[in-house]
Amino acid sequence: MIKAVLLDLGGTLVKYYSMREFVPLLDAAIEEASRFLKGRGVAIPPPGSIRSAVAAENYEAEDCSVRPLERRLARIFGLTLPGDDPETLDGMCRAFMSPIFSISRVYPDAIPVLEWLEDRGLTRLIVSNLAWGCPRHLWYEEVRRHGLDSLVDGFLCCRDVGWRKPAREVFAEALRRTGSSAEETLFVGDDVRCDVEGPRKHGITAVHLDREGVYHDSEGIRIPTLADLPEVVRAIDASGALLSGHKEDVKCSQR
Repeated sequence: MIKAVLLDLGGTLVKYYSMREFVPLLDAAIEEASRFLKGRGVAIPPPGSIRSAVAAENYEAEDCSVRPLERRLARIFGLTLPGDDPETLDGMCRAFMSPIFSISRVYPDAIPVLEWLEDRGLTRLIVSNLAWGCPRHLWYEEVRRHGLDSLVDGFLCCRDVGWRKPAREVFAEALRRTGSSAEETLFVGDDVRCDVEGPRKHGITAVHLDREGVYHDSEGIRIPTLADLPEVVRAIDASGALLSGHKEDVKCSQR
């Protein structure tokens, strides 16, 4: 029986941006951070130097370790991390994240499905990587702003463990927080590497949310909308066994 459902945030519960949309969004984020720092009287490098520094920082670590946003921005703007000035540090990160948060919206199928999972008595935990290693408190404010905090039992992000999905540490901590075994847990998300291959590697059954319908050959369970998740949960519980990643193990919609 399923006891816990782990859910990705961006692309699963909340719509933010596609990869092709990120570069112009990153430009807007840097502009907002620049404006904030100038307003605080901070001298910043010329635009060309900033552009070069942004390009150099626009990557995630191959070993999946978190690269914190505040350190990236400090390098981009030539700052000494203002540990003695938390207002500047927080404001710089808030300004950077503001263009990203401004375009976000909850998917229409998210809240009804979270409510269904709650009614079924399942533990629900959001498990999310954060854009550019954003500080945890800013992203949790975003979860609250969308009203999702009251519909889940917790929020686990990469900054909590120092690693990004698909690192083992993330899934181990998720299971610790839910108190469920890997065999009793589902992971639902839209990213093949982070949300499908990652959990499956650690024994957790993955449900691939393919909203765009582009991953026709993906392994395991694939659903086109979160509204199909209840059918998957009912089918797994009715079968008496988890999927182990194979399509034939449970009869459910694979549209």
